[in-house]
Amino acid sequence: MLAQRKMLKMKPSSLAGVVLFTLVAASNELRAAQIEITVDTAFGEYFEMHKAIAAKFMEAHPDIRVAFNNPASNYDELFQRTIRGAITGTVADVSFQFYGYVRPLVDRGLPLSLSNFIAAEPNWNDLGYLSKSTSMAQVGEEVYGVPFNTSISFIFYNKSQVRKAGRDPDAFPQSWNEIASLSKSISDISGPGTGIYIDYYYIAANLTFDALIETQGGKMMSDDLTQIAFDGPEGVAALRILHKLGASGMIDTTRNQAQQSFKAGALAMYASTSGDIRTFKDAAEAAGWQLGCAAFPLASTDGRYPAGGNAGMIMTKDAAKQAAAWEYIKFATGEIGQLMVAKFTGYMPSNRKTIENPEFRNTLYADPCYKTAVDQLAHVTGPFTFPGPNAQRISATIRDLLREVVTQNKAPAAVMPKLVSEVKALLPQ
Repeated sequence: MLAQRKMLKMKPSSLAGVVLFTLVAASNELRAAQIEITVDTAFGEYFEMHKAIAAKFMEAHPDIRVAFNNPASNYDELFQRTIRGAITGTVADVSFQFYGYVRPLVDRGLPLSLSNFIAAEPNWNDLGYLSKSTSMAQVGEEVYGVPFNTSISFIFYNKSQVRKAGRDPDAFPQSWNEIASLSKSISDISGPGTGIYIDYYYIAANLTFDALIETQGGKMMSDDLTQIAFDGPEGVAALRILHKLGASGMIDTTRNQAQQSFKAGALAMYASTSGDIRTFKDAAEAAGWQLGCAAFPLASTDGRYPAGGNAGMIMTKDAAKQAAAWEYIKFATGEIGQLMVAKFTGYMPSNRKTIENPEFRNTLYADPCYKTAVDQLAHVTGPFTFPGPNAQRISATIRDLLREVVTQNKAPAAVMPKLVSEVKALLPQ
């Protein structure tokens, strides 16, 4: 009571000072109680999305502060940064790594298994994760990441260019032979480099080559990872597809140059992943042409789409930060986070609640391109990664030999034996 009377007798300026001091003290106390986690991501064009998700998360979790390192330019750079960080002690607490690099990171003992976190969740099955979700970042029986971005191999096309070649843009070809024929027709009309570009070289972990094989029902290696399997009929067919696309007028340029050509309306077809939907939709609207989309042809009833994208992984060894990191990963991969991902990009939601969310169903899913991608989720599987410490060297070897095929320097029949021998030499013996 005495304290209250003293407060009442204070001058307004003195009272304001007390209030200000109290607020500052409370703020300092909150900051002291906060746990800060650092986060690593790839691709600068998605950095604003990550920051927006983190801001939304911190509103709901004022006791956790999310700080970002500058984004890596691509998944390869992020992987190498993580390896270096493990040596220097500067690895981020949370890292959104390409699915194909999960096993190499696990082989190095870097990420934390999330299996115990999942088992401890009282309502894990109610959080909306798709049945195949955790398998994307699973090694053996252990789960090391939760899918954040998921994409499939996709073909974007300019409807005006297709129409110009005398084809129906609303009935896009359903086989690679037909697609190559369309590319040749467009190139004959408009010149080399105007038909198709397929990103077989710059994409991480040979995802396009993997997709060409797996959509036919094939595999890169045997299930026990002891025998090469890409030298079967599906792998031979994949090389022939790349050879035929190269012969259709394709110019073997960089990914960025091809993207700019497609955005400007000069290139008719661009084959990569569905993660580019938002980018190309915006470009088409700005340039005044109509975008069409199609998934890679499924040539077999056993065909699958190896997923592109990344999973949220915990790298920190600190128990308190691990708990905070888990909360952040759940939010980013949950209904709200995945809705934000879909709005910012062309990646498919990895959460059933997002897919069922009325806002998603009535806006993004109503778009033919997003619908085409999401409707293929039933056929999605994890991407392949070669075992052992030479995984990246193997990928580099493969892409360089694929270039020989695309540029018509060598026939598929001449390249396959070399592919087999050089990859075998780099696999664990």
